Amino acid sequence: MYKWLETNSSRLKAISISGDLTYDILLNVVTEVEDLERQNPDGFDRFSDLRKVENISLDSGEIRNITNRRHIGYLGPPVRSAILASDPAMYGVMRIYAAMMEPSSIEVGVFYTLEECTRWLGVDPGAVRLED
Repeated sequence: MYKWLETNSSRLKAISISGDLTYDILLNVVTEVEDLERQNPDGFDRFSDLRKVENISLDSGEIRNITNRRHIGYLGPPVRSAILASDPAMYGVMRIYAAMMEPSSIEVGVFYTLEECTRWLGVDPGAVRLED
């Protein structure tokens, strides 16, 4: 399950994912992000809160499919995508994703804390309305 979060910036889109993180969920998120990219051709940074993910059901081939789709499909300006992954296993999987996204116009950073994410994105910590 996922939910788009409120932000105080039109240059930042934020999402929270909870429960199981599956390939199908990621495909749905990517499809929605691609729609947002078409609506916002000047680009926007991204923030993904994965702290509520309880189970990861992804293999390396599925991660590769997502990264290939993003490499081929994203034609916009350089943007940053910060991923908040406080669980060590989730952090590791997301680091694999970040490595597979290199080189790309979408620079992916994976962090353990919200403060690290917002500092890297260059926004104040209150830019994203997180739900605890």
